[in-house]
Order: sequence, then structure tokens, then C-alpha cells
Amino acid sequence: MTDSLKDKVVLVTGAAGGIGTATCRLLARRGARVVVTDRLESDAISLAAEFTETGFDALGIALDVTREDHWEAAMTATVERHGRLDGLVNNAGVYLFRAIEDMTLDEWQGLHAVNNDGVFLGTKHAARTMRRTLPDGAVGGIVNVSSVAGLVGAAFQSAYNASKGAVTLFSKSAALEFAARKEPIRVNVVHPAVVDDAMGEALLEAQVAAGRLPANKAKEAMVALRHPIGRLAHPQDVAKAIAFLLSEDSAYMTGSSLVVDGGLTAQ
Repeated sequence: MTDSLKDKVVLVTGAAGGIGTATCRLLARRGARVVVTDRLESDAISLAAEFTETGFDALGIALDVTREDHWEAAMTATVERHGRLDGLVNNAGVYLFRAIEDMTLDEWQGLHAVNNDGVFLGTKHAARTMRRTLPDGAVGGIVNVSSVAGLVGAAFQSAYNASKGAVTLFSKSAALEFAARKEPIRVNVVHPAVVDDAMGEALLEAQVAAGRLPANKAKEAMVALRHPIGRLAHPQDVAKAIAFLLSEDSAYMTGSSLVVDGGLTAQ
């Protein structure tokens, strides 16, 4: 299993965040050549350098997922370095906790630009690149990071829920489209619950500020309320699901949703 992704070229967006960094590290350990991307070029380059120093093959690229020219440049750089693209992880995302009537149109559109436009553009350009660079018999893989918020609703998270619901159905539609065209590209989606990282902390802080969780034990209250398994997700929990969906172990899966939620949606 340690080399189940050996020599596969995989581009990860939002790589400087908790899930993104954990995913890059796990993919590298399993033999992948990782293209590390983030909106901040310095973060992408420094993380790629960390991998390179420990003997892994990594390339750091600035990528604002809302900009098509950035996607075109990232694909060009990837192919120039590695000659192909085998996988894409659309991980970059932003969160907003806001009452509907208090939300501005700019906030709504800004969130959807990252969470939805980014997934669309990534899928579009990754598919084009895979189509022309994958060797005969190879299968490309796209994993889109949604959320349990893409499966169930939540108060004060309407914009985030709407965006992640869109990621869920876009992924299924893309999987069916590539299959209908008999193209060797699988598309699957992963649904994490609350992750113990910077975005998870932002969610907890917003809940505390709104008076929905106690200030002194917000994390414990969130676990008790929503996560039967007894803890929040670690970034590595989600990274393992992503690595599985990119590997040959999931070869018969496309258009699938893999829920990594500690039992939250089972209730």
C-alpha cells in the first residue's frame, strides 16, 4: 500500500491548509509526484521544498483557483516538469458563517467563486490535460472535496452548504459525462465532517460568537453534539480517503461519495 500511487502525478489545490498539506504528505509517501499549489506562492514553494529536502518529488506553484489563467499556467508547468497529469485534488475552499439576511452578495459570490468556480475550472483543465498526456491504458482520477455540509443543511451556513451541495452533484455529473464519452477519467467526492484544523477552528469560533457553543469548551461540545465516534476528524483521516480514491484500490468507483464524518450523518 505504501507505493500504491507510485510515479503518479497529482496536483493538489489549497495545499497549505490542513487537509491539503496532509494529502500532499501522504501522496508523496505513497510514491506520487506531487504538484503543490496554493493561492500564496510562498506557501506552495516552501511546502514543496520541504518535500524535496526529504527525498520526495514535489513542485510548488501559485494557483488562485478562481482564475482560469492560473489553471492554464499550472497545467503547463505540470506537463513541462512531468510530461503528464494523473490526478487532481480540488481541495481549496473557504467557509462562511452568516445569517441569510446579513450576508452580502459579494460574500455569497466570493465563497462560490472559490468553492464552485475552482472545482469547475480544475475539472475542466485537468480533464483536458489528462486526455492528451495520459499513456494508453492509464486512468486519471479527480477527487473533489465537498463536506457533510454538501449532504445535510445547517443553520447560518447556507452559502457554504449550497456550495458544497453543488460540488457533490457537479462531481456526479462530471463522472457520468466522462463515462458517457468513454474517457478514462474517474471523478469522486469526499465529505469530511468538522476537521481539527484552521478551518475547523474558524467554524468553532463562529459558533461561539453566535452563542451556539460554550466559549471554554467549544471543541468538546461540538464532538458531543455531532460526532458519535468521539473526536473531530484529523486532516490525515481525510487524506487517507483521498489517496484511496486516487489509487487503483478504488478502480470501480466513479461518481461516488465517500463520507468521512465520524458518524455525523448516520444520526
